[in-house]
Amino acid sequence: MRSRRHDETRLLRAILRTFGARPGLRLFRNSVGMVRLPGGGAIPYGLCPGSADLVGWRTLPSGVAQFVALEVKTSSGHLAPAQRAFLLAVVQAGGLAAVVRSLDDVERLLR
Repeated sequence: MRSRRHDETRLLRAILRTFGARPGLRLFRNSVGMVRLPGGGAIPYGLCPGSADLVGWRTLPSGVAQFVALEVKTSSGHLAPAQRAFLLAVVQAGGLAAVVRSLDDVERLLR
């Protein structure tokens, strides 16, 4: 049986393959975590806790770039409070942000 994380990774890769070459759209994988150093201490990576799996921009007809944040989830995946807060902050600032569970979700969002 596959894990939910594995299924989310497969969908994330499919989104990048399908939409990665679309004119006016740039998406980047945003991994978030912490690397433990052998001598102690840690180095954080990624935008911030709760930030979306895919981030980037799309160019609007006016020529202005709009920030895009896509949180990739399986059909049964749930948002953590920090993920919900990040998506809401993006939308409130004028960006495009959503939970996506399929390629069709991404297509509908980008229309």
